[in-house]
Amino acid sequence: MAISRAAKEKAVGTLTDELGRLKLAVMTDYRGLTVTEVEELREVLREAGITYRVAKNTLLRLAAASTKNLENVDPKTFSGPMALAMGFDDEIAPARLIFQYAKSMTR
Repeated sequence: MAISRAAKEKAVGTLTDELGRLKLAVMTDYRGLTVTEVEELREVLREAGITYRVAKNTLLRLAAASTKNLENVDPKTFSGPMALAMGFDDEIAPARLIFQYAKSMTR
């Protein structure tokens, strides 16, 4: 089902706000994870105050271009199925938790 223009504008606004406040973002490829595993990861991240968002790459490119700190990011960075783990308080927590989760999945 197609997303309406108003919904896209709202999504870009939300992403722009989040990207403007973030201290660190970790881009992840969620292919190969089940819905249950993605929800489990979201819960781990949520408990640490980290937002895990799957967004359309075109909307993410627009939001990044509208964000002062990210205006020089190469738009080709946002390609393929990906999600962002965004930390707003702790600069290290998103990377650490994603790494720990990935490590636990290989066992």
